[in-house]
This record gives sequence, C-alpha cells and structure tokens, in this order.
Amino acid sequence: MAAKKKAKKSGRKVLVIDRSLWLRGEGSQHSRLLRKRDDKMCCLGFYLESCGTERKAMVEKSAPWQLGVNLAPEARWLRGTTGDNSRDASNLIDTNDDTEMPADLREERIVHLFAKQGISVEFDDGGSPKRCSE
Repeated sequence: MAAKKKAKKSGRKVLVIDRSLWLRGEGSQHSRLLRKRDDKMCCLGFYLESCGTERKAMVEKSAPWQLGVNLAPEARWLRGTTGDNSRDASNLIDTNDDTEMPADLREERIVHLFAKQGISVEFDDGGSPKRCSE
C-alpha cells in the first residue's frame, strides 16, 4: 500500500506510523525496513515508503544504506558521509529496535529524531488509509 499525501497548513511533512504494521522492539537482528513474512515495517520503512521508495526495494533490508541508488532524494539525510547510515538514521534504528525501551519513550524519541529533519510524526492504531501527508 503506497503512502498517500495531502496538503497541510504548516507545509511540514507528516509521517503516519500505523502501530498495527510497525515492526519495533524486536532487536536489530529481526528488524527490517519491510519484513516479508508479515509485511511489517520499522519507522524508517514507513518514512521511505512515504518518500516514494518502492516496497520491493525495501524487502528484507535492515538499513537505508542498503538501498543504494533506490534511496529517494528527500531521504538522503539517512546516508552518512562514507555511504553508511547517518547518525540520525542510526539513532532511529537503535530507538526503533531497542528490546527494553518503553513504548511511550520509543515514540517520543522517534518524534524528536524526525523533527530534526522537519518531519512531524503521528502514530495511528491501524485502519488508517494514509501513511504520509504534506
């Protein structure tokens, strides 16, 4: 399901993370941008999909740097100077995958890290047809 966009008064991009499809807190060894067996995505999978990254490019990838040329131009902030993950991308991955972090703290940190890039995050409990809006 592709992310949908709509106009927002603030002009700031809004990323919607559907908790029913959100892969989090299972540790980095199990996390993926898009996990094939259950179609769940980490927070960066939701973001990358909202930027237009094709789902098939994200399947079973664990980090944005693995997308290579498939990384959308607006998502280049996820790539570090040496081609690996940027510091913010790594912090998002660590926060998303932490097995012991309380849910409210995880969401708070994800909101903060995306806000550094001018992206607002909203969490939804499923059933929302939209994933992202502008």
